[in-house]
Amino acid sequence: MPYEFPKWPQYDDHERNGLLAVLESGEWWGGGLAGPVAKLERAFAEAHHVDHAVATTNGTHAIELALRALGIGPGDEVIIPAQTFIATATAVLCVGAIPVPVDVRLRDWCIDPDAIASAISPRTRAVIPVHFGGLIADMDSIISICANHGLHLIEDAAHAHGGERYGRRAGSFGQAAAFSFQNFKLMTAGEGGMLVSGDEALIERARRIANGGRTPGDSSYNHSILGSNFRLTNFQASILSAQLERLE
Repeated sequence: MPYEFPKWPQYDDHERNGLLAVLESGEWWGGGLAGPVAKLERAFAEAHHVDHAVATTNGTHAIELALRALGIGPGDEVIIPAQTFIATATAVLCVGAIPVPVDVRLRDWCIDPDAIASAISPRTRAVIPVHFGGLIADMDSIISICANHGLHLIEDAAHAHGGERYGRRAGSFGQAAAFSFQNFKLMTAGEGGMLVSGDEALIERARRIANGGRTPGDSSYNHSILGSNFRLTNFQASILSAQLERLE
């Protein structure tokens, strides 16, 4: 008989009760330091062994947000794997930079460190390895290459929630990492994303960009930098908190 895949997405009363609680609270958007979005950010960061997280509208925006927070833009080159969803490349294009696709290794479908080294040019600013299908890329080699050439390292961990290599969680290797909560990911609210980082200054810039250029906690209309709206809602955060509880 053909294999029957389990029903997806998975949910139970944890999601149902969380949604009802947000509905009845009247606080549907994701602002504030104590609401569902903020609680999800803290819990997700802790689960992936990093200090900070910023919830986003989707995983594509999480990559774009990392690039913008790092100051990557027109004329810069970003090395990515050729085997990946198009969002890894389009996020680079959306900040005006140039994606440079290189080959992957057959044994894990993740970016080949030797191919990265061969593709570096004077215009290269960053590398985005993708943890393909939950398999963690050869981060030790990639970290060494980036350090030797002064390159930023952003993990595309859209497939790798809770993934681990040598005791380190996906998202804890680079300066930043992007996760997706799209409908077919290991954690899902239909859509959504998360940017994680151990760099507090990077996260501060990312929060301002994601919130229309406003400083977190500033209720005035003081937009100090060019930003956009990459915010997650409390409805999505309530679902994702329940998803996180069963991730292991």
